[in-house]
Amino acid sequence: MSARSYIAEAIKKLRDKQDLVLNQASRCITALLAGELADDEIIEFLEALAEKGESEDEIVGAYFALKQRGLHIPNFERPVADICGTGGSDRVKFPSKFNVSTAAAFVVASAGVSVTKFGNRGSSNRPGSFDVLDELGCRFGFSVRDFSRVMGEVGIAFLFAPACYPALHAVRSARKKIARRTIFNIVGPLLNPANPQYQVIGVTDVYVGEKIAHVLKRLGCVRALVVAGHDGIDELMLTGISRVWDVSRSKIFEHGISPSDFSLVSCDERDLRGGAAKQNVEILFDMFTNAEGCESPLGQMVAVNAGALLYCSGNAPTIVEGYRQAEILMKSGKAFNKIVQYRRFFGY
Repeated sequence: MSARSYIAEAIKKLRDKQDLVLNQASRCITALLAGELADDEIIEFLEALAEKGESEDEIVGAYFALKQRGLHIPNFERPVADICGTGGSDRVKFPSKFNVSTAAAFVVASAGVSVTKFGNRGSSNRPGSFDVLDELGCRFGFSVRDFSRVMGEVGIAFLFAPACYPALHAVRSARKKIARRTIFNIVGPLLNPANPQYQVIGVTDVYVGEKIAHVLKRLGCVRALVVAGHDGIDELMLTGISRVWDVSRSKIFEHGISPSDFSLVSCDERDLRGGAAKQNVEILFDMFTNAEGCESPLGQMVAVNAGALLYCSGNAPTIVEGYRQAEILMKSGKAFNKIVQYRRFFGY
């Protein structure tokens, strides 16, 4: 059966609200990545899958299809950690977003944790981590050998998704035409080529959070936190209660966490807005170089999310204690020094 016929058959099944089994899902994603389908066919498949709701088997199938076509990085000499979100929120209420996970990655690295952050560029009003790296003057198209060097010398490296998974170019145009998250958003945080042992993964809704948690357990993750922020944001938020799935090889523990757990007052979304990449770098420098910036709602949000990864990686007994450690790292200048060290590695 041709790829086109196979996809058409899968679409019919999805329209009938039937799940694809793992091998079917993997074969469909492989067909999408082969570059032989028109954008309309890719869009129809991805939208049918999203409307039905992606199953665990479908997410795992997509994971294996992509992993087979991605960059392989040998295990680093020390355990590594990552913090990233799925993105792809359907909301337009929160258009200008600060790069919380990028800032949190530098905070955690300044604690001596090895961090490999997997990410991408964003859109014009939602800059991604690599838009921020551009503003910082950091090269990101480096080799596996360079990766080992920067990890050994600096302790943090950023891995550019399109460079790690060039096969994704086949679906890039179609994805841009879809005004919603797809299975590629969901599976994205699982694809870090450095295979981090510790991860904080942000999702936009509870349905996806529960699925990702079970997929992580199924894939044998060492330790992960899946977080669904209040009001559809893929990070721990300070606007209300966020859901957390604490995942290990043996269990999944779900609970809620609120600003009051950190002795913080809930704030308004307007207090958490960022802007273009240049503005976000200015905000980042402000929160890492003076106490007022650190104690701002955005500074506190960065510390909360960094604290989650410090806890997840075993460097803090609780998320709350991780938050306190992160706040000290920011106020002491250690987090800013880690940015300086990273930029210096690339000759800036």
